Amino acid sequence: MRTYDLKHLATLAALAAAAAACSPDRAGPTAPPLASANAVDETAAGAVYTLDNGAAANHVVAFRRDAAGALTSIGSFATGGAGTGGAVDPLTSQYALLLSDDHRLLFAVDAGSDDVASFRVAADGSLSLADREPSGGERPVSLAVHGRLLYALNAGDNTLRGYRAAASGQLVALPHASATLAAGASGAAAVRFTTDGHWLIVSERLSNRLETFPVEPDGRLGAPVVSASSGNVAFGFDVTPANDVLVSEAGSAAVSSYAIGAGGALTPITASLGTGGAATCWLIATADGRFAYAANAGTGTITGFAVSGDGHLSLLNADGRTGVTGAGTAPLDLDLAAGDRLLYVLEGGTGNVGGFAVGADGGLTPIGTITAGAPASGFQGLAAY
Repeated sequence: MRTYDLKHLATLAALAAAAAACSPDRAGPTAPPLASANAVDETAAGAVYTLDNGAAANHVVAFRRDAAGALTSIGSFATGGAGTGGAVDPLTSQYALLLSDDHRLLFAVDAGSDDVASFRVAADGSLSLADREPSGGERPVSLAVHGRLLYALNAGDNTLRGYRAAASGQLVALPHASATLAAGASGAAAVRFTTDGHWLIVSERLSNRLETFPVEPDGRLGAPVVSASSGNVAFGFDVTPANDVLVSEAGSAAVSSYAIGAGGALTPITASLGTGGAATCWLIATADGRFAYAANAGTGTITGFAVSGDGHLSLLNADGRTGVTGAGTAPLDLDLAAGDRLLYVLEGGTGNVGGFAVGADGGLTPIGTITAGAPASGFQGLAAY
């Protein structure tokens, strides 16, 4: 995962190296299973979801979460569409699976059949398919939601499509709510709203930049503002409550933070702070914006960051190893749950979902793993509550 920039040959060599780093190299240590605890606090229970991205038929694989963070299988739920198949990180994206703000709806991309599926979420975490609509482009890989406004990012043709999501889960494509990324876009990886919903941001791995779209009151998008990435291979990202943008850089194995200007341009606050890992491709921030976590697929580690009120980043651990999933696990997408007390990560190399308890200081304590599917079988995306 490297960008194509003006220095063609050097970048192509780097691309091959980063892609190798994202692949599992050998089987890692096995953590204890995430079995259910004896006493379950129903008021604190939730669920964790991942996407099998099956080429013949796509499914959401669901787990019930108890108050302590332990998971039990609920089952798999067909989207009605198709994924792409593949091995580890076939969509090269973040947010292929996404919960609504109230956790009552779940949205999934069908990258193989070019559509978006929506599910209603029951009290026990089980799902019922509500709708499936065309993505408005080719190869949808990432989703963003703010209230009932949903956008899909199509990496195949660099387009965006907007919908209104009814409480029932029905998706209604908004008139004129489609957009094309700016000229030169390549490798679109993730899309996300700012916390206030005023901006929609897209990261691009290969063109190595970020695009910021103003969001109109009716949900339409204005013209994008393009900002260069601080480091190489802008990939996953999240936005703090202060609207600071935190971006993982797969090629630089680093994370940068940015402030959004009044016109939408992004200005670095902390530029390319190294994680100590490799293939730093995914990132999630806590709801209060105090901490962020980046997954290093190449080294099987999670790097934690403290985020200051003005958006500056500092490592929680000097070596960048806040959490360890193990060699060959290839940690990909990750999400927080239970009021940010729990962190879950999709381990693409082993087909597992790993869990960590989050301490008051942001530290991570492993609580085990549970099997989602076969190792290196194309799973993508993770959403939790």
